[in-house]
Amino acid sequence: MNDKCNALILKQTDYRENDALILAYCENYGLLTFVARGIRKMSSKNAGSLFPFTLSELLFDYTEGKDMFALHSAHMISSYRSLQSNLTKSAAAGVIVELTSIVGREISQDEEERAYLYELLKTVLSEMNQSSDFVLALSLFLSNVLSLLGISPEVDGCAVCGNTKVVAISVEQGGFVCSKCANGKSEDVSLLKQFRLINKARAEHMATLRQFAPYPFAIAEYLYQFLNTYLSVELKSWDFLKEINMLK
Repeated sequence: MNDKCNALILKQTDYRENDALILAYCENYGLLTFVARGIRKMSSKNAGSLFPFTLSELLFDYTEGKDMFALHSAHMISSYRSLQSNLTKSAAAGVIVELTSIVGREISQDEEERAYLYELLKTVLSEMNQSSDFVLALSLFLSNVLSLLGISPEVDGCAVCGNTKVVAISVEQGGFVCSKCANGKSEDVSLLKQFRLINKARAEHMATLRQFAPYPFAIAEYLYQFLNTYLSVELKSWDFLKEINMLK
C-alpha cells in the first residue's frame, strides 16, 4: 500500500472527461500506466508533476502482475523544460518515448535491464535538455537499445571477414565493412570513429562522448536502420523527426 517510486513521465493521454492516462518509466518497476483522476481540472494539484518529460515521485498501490494503476499523488523532482518547448528536441524525445514503450515491454522481466533503461533514459533526456544539439543523446539511446535487444552493430572489424581496416557501415551486413566487402561504399573516417564510440558507450560515458561532438545525424539514421532491418521497427515519431530536421 502507498508505494512510492521515482518515474520519468513519458506521455499523457486524455481519458474520460477530466482524467488522463500517464505512461511512465519507473525506477523500480519499469514501464507502467497510471490513471490520473481529475488531472485535467484547473484545480488539480498533480497537473504540473505529470507533464511529459518530467521526473516525479509517484504514490500508488503496486500489485505484482499489473501494469495499470490508479495514481494517488505526484510530486515533481525536476523538469526537462527544453524538451517541452523546442520542436526539434521534442520530436527527438518522441522517438525515445515511442521506442521505450516497445523496449520496456521486451525487457520487463529482467530487473537489471529495467534498472539500466531507467538510468539511460534519465541520462539522455537530461543531456538533450541541456545541450543545443540532440543527436548525441538520441544516438546513445538507440545504440544502447540495440545492445539491450542483442543486435548491436559489429564495430571491432569488418562484419563479413574480420578485417580491422574498415571503410564503411553496412546495415545489411551487420556493421563495419572493409574495402573488399564494401562494394565501393565509403564513409568519412571521423564518422566511423564516432559510430564506434557510440556503440561502445553506456550511459555513464556521456561526458567522454561530449568530447567528440558534434555528431552527424547520419549516425542516428544508421542506428535506426538497424532497428528497422533486424526488428522491423517502424516509428511514426522517426518520420516526424526527419521532416523537422530537414527544415533546419
